[in-house]
Amino acid sequence: MRFVTGIGVGNRAKGASFAAMLSVVFMGVLAFVQAQAQSASQAAEIVTSLSEHSRSVIGRLSDLDHLPAEEWRFHASDLAHGESTDLDDSSWQMAKGRLETSKDTVWFRRLVVVPQSLNGYDLTGARIWFSFHAHAHGPVPEIIYFNGRRVALGDDLEPIVLFDNAKPGEKILVAVKLLNTVDTKRFGGTELKIDFAENRPNPEDIRLELLSAALLIPSISKDVTADTATLQKAMDAIDLKALDSQDQAKFDASLKQSRSVVEELKPLLQQANLHLTGNSHIDAAWLWPWTETVDVVKRTFATALQLMNEYPNYTYTQSAAQYNAWIADKYPEMNEQIKRRIKEGRWEIVGGMWVEPDLNMPDGEAQVRSILVGKRWFQKEYGVDVRIGWNPDSFRYTWQLPQIYKRSGIDYFVTQKTAWNDTNQFPFKLFWWESPDGSKVLTYFPHGYGNKDLDPVRLSRDFVIARDHTPGLTDMMDLYGVGDHGGGPTRAILDEGVRWTQPDKIDPTMKFGTAQSYFTDFEKKIVSDPRIWDYDSIAKGYQPPSTPPDGKAAIPTWKSELYFEYHRGVMTTQADHKRNMRDSEEQALNAEKFASLAWLKGDPYPGNELTEAWKKITFNDFHDLAAGSGIARRERCACARSESAGVGALWTGDGGRTIAGRDCARHLCA
Repeated sequence: MRFVTGIGVGNRAKGASFAAMLSVVFMGVLAFVQAQAQSASQAAEIVTSLSEHSRSVIGRLSDLDHLPAEEWRFHASDLAHGESTDLDDSSWQMAKGRLETSKDTVWFRRLVVVPQSLNGYDLTGARIWFSFHAHAHGPVPEIIYFNGRRVALGDDLEPIVLFDNAKPGEKILVAVKLLNTVDTKRFGGTELKIDFAENRPNPEDIRLELLSAALLIPSISKDVTADTATLQKAMDAIDLKALDSQDQAKFDASLKQSRSVVEELKPLLQQANLHLTGNSHIDAAWLWPWTETVDVVKRTFATALQLMNEYPNYTYTQSAAQYNAWIADKYPEMNEQIKRRIKEGRWEIVGGMWVEPDLNMPDGEAQVRSILVGKRWFQKEYGVDVRIGWNPDSFRYTWQLPQIYKRSGIDYFVTQKTAWNDTNQFPFKLFWWESPDGSKVLTYFPHGYGNKDLDPVRLSRDFVIARDHTPGLTDMMDLYGVGDHGGGPTRAILDEGVRWTQPDKIDPTMKFGTAQSYFTDFEKKIVSDPRIWDYDSIAKGYQPPSTPPDGKAAIPTWKSELYFEYHRGVMTTQADHKRNMRDSEEQALNAEKFASLAWLKGDPYPGNELTEAWKKITFNDFHDLAAGSGIARRERCACARSESAGVGALWTGDGGRTIAGRDCARHLCA
């Protein structure tokens, strides 16, 4: 079967007169919204259906926000002082665009010069940032030098200021040393991003404001024709001839005029409310063993705490009690800082489970125990109760999950994986998910869980899609922050967010906040659609909810499992681990029964031992472990952890070997 949902159905009638003008704007931004995809040619493609002048405006503005630096010289082995300004690199090979190199040390060099003008624009007073992109199935350790002086060392580095208060003709020799890696290195180019002088109107801000408005007008305007005409007038005001003649004063005046026109659209655009929730998805074990994850958690949490000192409105959201338990045990001072931020309302605890498990293969009791152990730990350590289920990366979702959640005191659920479906696109964004017994949780599908920018064009694109799925929607939560191997929000992301939350910006309303504050606000606006959907009914033809009254959002009800049409092999991969999961669950329950009988005869009940056993069992239910979707080393580690749970020893006396069914002790987990 195949089911789809119409995009913008409710706006087609009123939008017919402007569709020819804005349809390609909408579709183009969908395809080219990523920050590094904002080149001149791609920006021009976004606005193909606009007037010739408007196409030129967007294309020319796109050419002003970065210095071109495509060609680099590289040396495919190590050498002494490759950063030296006296080194003759004329014999080095030339790299342009993407390049695959060796696993060994590689040097890159290039002289960067501030031009007299960039496509007609004087860069005097601008700040120019430098980013170097390379990977080897993960970040590459690198050392960056400016004019022979080391300025940065590490991997996955944030942008570095190359020129501050730039002057035409200024030069800096950039050298980058990529250190040894276990995989082949791939050079992905560089980015020299421009922050324009503060005493001049910002061409890049104006470009993004225009594109954001082009996306939002068809979705939220009540007079699309008039608002589109205003947008066109703003584009027409920009004087490209002044740019061609390098008349900076006249060009700046035209930018100011354009912005004064688009200012008329600000009340309309700010009807879209974008809720920015910082987080980091951390895989407990995937392409690395769990022992490495301990350090990932430490670094990620330390970064979040430091950034809270620097950005007073920044909030951080994190799931998985196991991660906080590691911090409390190994880094108590950091844990005390987390406690303070939780009390302030800036560090949010979600998920409630011990880790983020697969939500289909573990049995129901194991999922309940994961919540029980996780929520009890959070309550004891931080004094908080968790109300939001949080499993954005799990591969399957049992139909009983709303019942399990609701009876565990969890009212909301955040996930998004079914958006990856390769056959049938799931047509919901916000909906009630109902179990067979009638239990319901308010469920939200974000656009990804690790967005790496707070670009208003990307956010506007995502908002329009969300609104198409949820008629009347005016509020969207965006999950931003580097994930999988941790990281979380970066200064670059937060700087962009702070910039676009300023009151002078002509963009949607943006604010930082927790997931709970988003759900609390949204609940007041819900109008439930009486229709209940499942796979059978939706295959016959899905009809989105009717447009609700102003200020309300219509959401449907889904009454079935959430089946992920992708990663299908996870149901059979690593069969030994799957058997160990089930054996561990069953024998833990049996141990509890026999221990209870022994307690009736006067023996002490081994509650602490059983709790520790359930922590190991539920850790092994982690979605990439249960799925068998990572490296073999961590599966061997999981096997040994199953054995070490040891609950079988409580009633069989066999040292716990019963649980694993294999001799796993010989395998090392570190």
